[in-house]
Amino acid sequence: MKRSAIFLFPLILCAVLLGCSKDASEGPRDIGKGAAGFLTDIKGNRLLIGETIYSVTEQTRIQTDAGKKMHLEDLKMGIKIKPWHAGRVKESYPMQAEARLLMVLTDETGSREAEIVRKAIKAVQKSENERFIIRNVEHLADQSVYKLEMMSRSVLDTSFMITVEEGTYEVFYQ
Repeated sequence: MKRSAIFLFPLILCAVLLGCSKDASEGPRDIGKGAAGFLTDIKGNRLLIGETIYSVTEQTRIQTDAGKKMHLEDLKMGIKIKPWHAGRVKESYPMQAEARLLMVLTDETGSREAEIVRKAIKAVQKSENERFIIRNVEHLADQSVYKLEMMSRSVLDTSFMITVEEGTYEVFYQ
């Protein structure tokens, strides 16, 4: 009798513990931090930020880095955003995720880079429907220029470099 109780007790304990655990679908989903990037496409509630398309839902909070509340309609092309997402990121290209928090960077550097990105896109855009991904922005202070690595959404296998003069915003191709 004692032997069977010794073997049955761990089984009963496991059953009780498993029965009391919450279903993962009932609780809040994991929140993850995405890579900060530039907003280069807005289609309804879908935003292309860097190399990820974020879906904006009723649960998405949009604010500045100073905490000021913003709305989807306030977002402009070229702005730099730090995104947080709910759940997993879909591994497509561009990647896809559900936005939980979009923090718009409004400091001097973020504002300057947003203007640089807008000028670069305007310089290379051949039609209103053409969209780009900004892969990297690098400030070369000693040369007074910004170097942008860009990619056309229609040609995803090659990227190209653009140089933008810091003071005049003049765009040079490479």
